[in-house]
Amino acid sequence: MKIVVIASCSSSKSIPKELRVEAESLEIGQIKQVASQWKRLLDQHLKHTDPLPCGQLYQGRAIQEIKKVASELNCPVYFISAGLGLVDINEQIPAYSLTVSKGSSDYVGDKIVSETFNNQLWWQEINSIRGNTPLHTMIKKNSDTLFLLALPANYFAMVVPELMKLTDPELNRVRLFGPAATKKNKRFDHVLMPYDNRFNGPDSPLRGTYSDFPQRALRHFVSIIDNKLTTRSPAEDSQLVSASLSKMRLPPKIIRKQASDEQISLLLQKKWAQYMGQSSSKSLRRLRDVELTACEQKRFGGIFQSVKKLMGDKNGR
Repeated sequence: MKIVVIASCSSSKSIPKELRVEAESLEIGQIKQVASQWKRLLDQHLKHTDPLPCGQLYQGRAIQEIKKVASELNCPVYFISAGLGLVDINEQIPAYSLTVSKGSSDYVGDKIVSETFNNQLWWQEINSIRGNTPLHTMIKKNSDTLFLLALPANYFAMVVPELMKLTDPELNRVRLFGPAATKKNKRFDHVLMPYDNRFNGPDSPLRGTYSDFPQRALRHFVSIIDNKLTTRSPAEDSQLVSASLSKMRLPPKIIRKQASDEQISLLLQKKWAQYMGQSSSKSLRRLRDVELTACEQKRFGGIFQSVKKLMGDKNGR
């Protein structure tokens, strides 16, 4: 049996934001209008810039873990992209910025006339307009293939309607890796590998952040499987994961103080020369583990970039 890995894309890109086509520049309209407009922007961008392989554009630890999995299994990789649909890791694509996560200037939901943005309809529309093979069609047609899906909850939610089209035998050829991914739909419980917070504890061989949890879990799964991966049932694979997790302890409970954006900004400025200027991810780790201050990742990213610009301006004076 063959293996295919499918993972979420990354907001971290190898091309600077100012050189990407951005959802922020879209005009407001109906979902089909916005999707068509986005497709035109992508096509226009390619007329003036060279495309690059999907796997080179996406950056970050989560992407690196997926590449390691692909190397170990010698298998194809596809990414679930809110801006491009289902894309092959080697596909030549334009540099872009579009997300289905609120809080970003490139959140496509802000451009669609609707009381509530439906990311499932957007996923369907972007794949249709780009002529991509639907995910469920890929799984159905490849009856000799096991599909390993490493997806955070918001990306999993986007493809749920497609996975619901699978028959039970087809779904049994899927393994899901993600935090509480099937909470709203019990049909997928048996194919969700039972990784939990113990995987972030002191005994975990691949500790990290929640943003790369699904990808780390998949890589760990690959490290503990044997050559029976493609012949075991979902239940047997789940038992394998549970046995491995039984040897791990939960992470110690850390109480972090709350802080305003201004307070975090001032702390960053104070600690910038000492260690905070390393990178956004490393600085957030320091903020949480050393300064014991709570801050959500996306929120911190905005504060970090503001302080980075401020510190650059100060140093340039």
